[in-house]
Amino acid sequence: MVEGSREHYTFQGPAVLLPELSAGSITDSLIEENYYPVMPISLGLTVTGNSGGGTVTELLTTSAAAYSKLAGFEMTSYERENGDIAGPFALAVSVDTADDGKIV
Repeated sequence: MVEGSREHYTFQGPAVLLPELSAGSITDSLIEENYYPVMPISLGLTVTGNSGGGTVTELLTTSAAAYSKLAGFEMTSYERENGDIAGPFALAVSVDTADDGKIV
């Protein structure tokens, strides 16, 4: 995962992400105290629709300028290349279910 927006990475390396925090019971205290998670070498998730058995909420997200390197951990460059997958991506999610925590 590479972040294309300079405001969303740190330590001079676009693979050390500073994701956006979305409001929620897990993240509210972090937001209130102005904490910023640092996420080196992350994998992005694409959340589409709902599972039918629960609700998925994106808690940490990249900017729209992020992209997933097709080469994965074997990447040799942070530059965007043909085949890289365009963002934005979820980096952390919560799943709320109506079935006592069971997802089928």
